Amino acid sequence: MSFAILRFEKIKSLSDLKGMTAHWDRSRPTPNADPNPHPEAVQFLHGQDPVAEVERRLPEKRRKDAVLCLEGLLSASPEYFRPDTPSQAGVYDPKRTEAWVKASMAWLRKEFGDRLASAVLHLDEATPHIQVAIVPLDRTTGRLDAKTQFGRAELRRFQTDYAKALKPLGIRRGVEGSQAKHQDVQRYYGLVNAAQEPPELSLRDKAALTVGRTTETVEQLLAQATDSRMIRDELEKAQSRLRASEDRADREQKLRGAAETARDGALKQAQQAERALASQVRELPLPQILPFLGYSRRHKDQDEEWIGPAGPLTTEAAKGKPNKFFLQDAGQGGRGAIDLVKAVMGADYAGALGWLARFVTDDALVAAAAAEATASAREALSEARAMPAPVLALSPDPNDLAQVFQKLEADGMDPKEAAKLQELGLVGA
Repeated sequence: MSFAILRFEKIKSLSDLKGMTAHWDRSRPTPNADPNPHPEAVQFLHGQDPVAEVERRLPEKRRKDAVLCLEGLLSASPEYFRPDTPSQAGVYDPKRTEAWVKASMAWLRKEFGDRLASAVLHLDEATPHIQVAIVPLDRTTGRLDAKTQFGRAELRRFQTDYAKALKPLGIRRGVEGSQAKHQDVQRYYGLVNAAQEPPELSLRDKAALTVGRTTETVEQLLAQATDSRMIRDELEKAQSRLRASEDRADREQKLRGAAETARDGALKQAQQAERALASQVRELPLPQILPFLGYSRRHKDQDEEWIGPAGPLTTEAAKGKPNKFFLQDAGQGGRGAIDLVKAVMGADYAGALGWLARFVTDDALVAAAAAEATASAREALSEARAMPAPVLALSPDPNDLAQVFQKLEADGMDPKEAAKLQELGLVGA
């Protein structure tokens, strides 16, 4: 399995920038590089002069301690470049390498745009890699702002997005959120290239060893032995962290699966309960529901004609279809309590079902009785309103009526209520 590798390191001075460039173009000795590289071992893919390209992008005014650029290193684990012999340093598959370079540069240009100052491909070391210089300019202010542009959240996003760009090549992201710590560019760079073929001891070297002296080759062997132990320790730690991360990811996956199963079970039960409730609600008689919707019978002791807030409503009770209704003003009809509530209240299916749920509880009969009592009271009030005016002659003098209103208001009655009673003929002087 191949993993994407992406690291960044801050460059804060022009001298550091020049030192970085000397390493890139091999103008200074590079111990880990092939001393006899092929002509295309070092390829500048973007910005031939890193120093000039970075300086060209720097704002005239900047803090003395500002980060001038970020040196980035892009690569992949050796299994991608040499799947058959991953431990053989310096070997790589040209076609696989070309595909990786193309995908990496496309991602760099899309992500950083003109902030990408320079990029170089190195093929003369243990594993192919690209090193880049990115100027951390804020796109809005034009100022250097490495803290925001390369903060912790952005670095995590870069890791994820770069891995997505390499996914078609079979390269994936490391375990996100793992405890494995990122190494800086130089440390990683050294570890990647330390696993090279050891130099052979010459007769002079062996002779020096017999008299207790060390030569440059012997010292190099000793250094590589130390590096090998360090690499082995680092790999063992990394593998241990990876196993722990994978175990944690496996546990989290199982927990998510259990949660999804429980959720699906609860959803299924809720759907079954909803269907059962809907079945009961559809059987509710409309005369039981209509009073709760503000409707009253037009004629006492009959269920065909009703008056209410959505206008006149008729049912087909006389035809033996008591649950079929029609709203005359809206020109809309339906069947059953759910359709009735949707039509009168303007509710959707879920809203109508929830509103009607009260009628299938143990208290439904009590509620229905209360509704009938309310309807009877409304009918009695209608009859009272239809009664002839009182025989007692009322005073035509508006001052008398004003005194009555003042008395009612002093007793706590709202003036609007008093006026309404006066309109109904129930208040006078």
